[in-house]
Amino acid sequence: VDGGFLKSVHSLLEPFWGGSKVYCGPAVHRSTEYDFVSSTKPHHIDILPTTSSLEEFVKSSDNNLDDLTLLSEDIMKESSRLKNSLL
Repeated sequence: VDGGFLKSVHSLLEPFWGGSKVYCGPAVHRSTEYDFVSSTKPHHIDILPTTSSLEEFVKSSDNNLDDLTLLSEDIMKESSRLKNSLL
């Protein structure tokens, strides 16, 4: 989740390039980062209309620890790959 509830979104590319699905608030006007992600992989970005919907999303049973485990594993693999490339 990256802003967009009070002011415009920011830093959407970092989680996207990291392989995460991106969730943000509705203030995406004039955001070239939002435009890029939504045109490149539209199923990797969702707009949550209100902060209440963000709360519901976080509490939702559809969002389980399996996703966090996979993300953590991806981060560890990428960290190892980067470390090896620097040696």
